[in-house]
Amino acid sequence: MEFKWKTEEKKGLTLANYFSYLLNINRLLLWERLPGGEEYLSREEIKHLPLEKKGELLRDWIEENCKDLTSLNLSGASLTYLPPEIGQLSQLRRFYLSQNQLTSLPAEIGQMSQLQTLELAENPLKDIAEKIRQRFQL
Repeated sequence: MEFKWKTEEKKGLTLANYFSYLLNINRLLLWERLPGGEEYLSREEIKHLPLEKKGELLRDWIEENCKDLTSLNLSGASLTYLPPEIGQLSQLRRFYLSQNQLTSLPAEIGQMSQLQTLELAENPLKDIAEKIRQRFQL
């Protein structure tokens, strides 16, 4: 009985595990809003993969399918965190993120050199990094 208890204790939710879980959930929420993303996730060989593996596929998916995306609406997508892969959307001109639960923006958003509109209303943002403010003429 004691062995079982110690094994279960090790499986407990740590801060690192929780952060990894949130990161992968947010990758999937993002992916479902990308063109063709939801269909890709429902393919037999993809839909049975563990959440972590699905999250790892996002980077390649963006590179192959979303290079030329110029507008993305993630408003009301229940995002708590933007994954770093978002920086790969380098052609994005309009990015709508209102009505989420974002408290910060990743540094990778600075890679979006074409960005003209960034909608962030109704997010509990703590601050927007000075580097991001200086980078864009929004």
